[in-house]
Amino acid sequence: MRPWGCVPPRSPREGTRARSGGGPHRSAGFGPCRSGRARRGGRGPVRSRRAARGGGSDLGRTSSRAGKNTPPRTTMLGLVKGAVEFSARGAPGADGLEERRRLHGLVALVFVQFAFGLFPVLVKLARAGGEGFETRGLASWRILVGAVVLGGVAFARHGRSVFLGRGDLVRLALCAALGVVANQVLALEGVARTSATQAGILFTLIPVFTFAVAVFLRQERPSARRAAGIGLALLGAILLVLGHGTEGADAPDPVGGALLIVANSLAYAFYLVLARDLLARIPSLVVIAWVFVLSLWAPPLMLSLGDGASLLPRVGTREAWLGLAGLLLFPTVFAYLVNTFALARVPASVTAVFIYLQPLVSVGTAALVLGERPGPRDLGAGLLLFAGIALVARMGGWRD
Repeated sequence: MRPWGCVPPRSPREGTRARSGGGPHRSAGFGPCRSGRARRGGRGPVRSRRAARGGGSDLGRTSSRAGKNTPPRTTMLGLVKGAVEFSARGAPGADGLEERRRLHGLVALVFVQFAFGLFPVLVKLARAGGEGFETRGLASWRILVGAVVLGGVAFARHGRSVFLGRGDLVRLALCAALGVVANQVLALEGVARTSATQAGILFTLIPVFTFAVAVFLRQERPSARRAAGIGLALLGAILLVLGHGTEGADAPDPVGGALLIVANSLAYAFYLVLARDLLARIPSLVVIAWVFVLSLWAPPLMLSLGDGASLLPRVGTREAWLGLAGLLLFPTVFAYLVNTFALARVPASVTAVFIYLQPLVSVGTAALVLGERPGPRDLGAGLLLFAGIALVARMGGWRD
């Protein structure tokens, strides 16, 4: 935190901002730093109209009023009050402001994980045992609705500022291919082949890949504590998968579905890391809108492949339509929108670690809605998952 008064600029650029009326104090409610010459009414940059006509400086006018028994404008009480207000408000980049941003990101991540945790169950409902929507049709619905809704909201909120440069659009196109097209297609195909319980557990592989990708791209520093937390949580997920405790599940190809979800986890890990730099410069709503808009090439391609998928279910049951509605509302619009808000406030690896909340939501809703019955190892595995979250996402660890 910088003290009051003029601070020597740290660089020529900062000095230029201070002399031109900008500088770091502007965002904290202060004006530009005035030189001693300006305060004495010399040839400084800040002079009143009266001083320009030869009638003296602003300080001279204050002194004349003081000669008429007018209390001085700056008192000790005023200085103390201003110091207290400034400390409570915090300066830009202060630890208090940064901790509040991270806390907001934490709260958003909790809601995101509940929305994403419903994903496997909603897919099972929309497919209706193979009689409802096809996976390519569901992926097309998600991309189309996401592009229209999020794109419209972004334009209404930010206007013409949603139009970005060519360089940003190229990077956003890569994020779209990884975080929307590949992510949704692989996830939907994987869930269709395995149980909702197993799918929810396997999604916890995303933090492992995210941490490795972030370290490889030098956006995160290796940490023994975080590595131990990820390993502990991953051990819980493996224990749950090896337990073979899910009963009453519709899983025609569990091994193939598991491999598809592993590929999905890798694609989404790259998206998490690549999107954070964009979110630091561009409003999160604009980023997520462009990611969906730049994925609009995928639905025509997916619907034309093979036997030709359709946007309509094979049998228009109430269960299938309710599953589609929930899939579009929760894991698509709400979850993606709030997730971009969180990505701009916490490191990528911490963001991904919160995905460990998803298995609890997936397992619980699968048991209530689909009748899947997890085995006795589920409780122990869940405790290991939460222990991993405690190690990786502990507030002190954000300073690593």
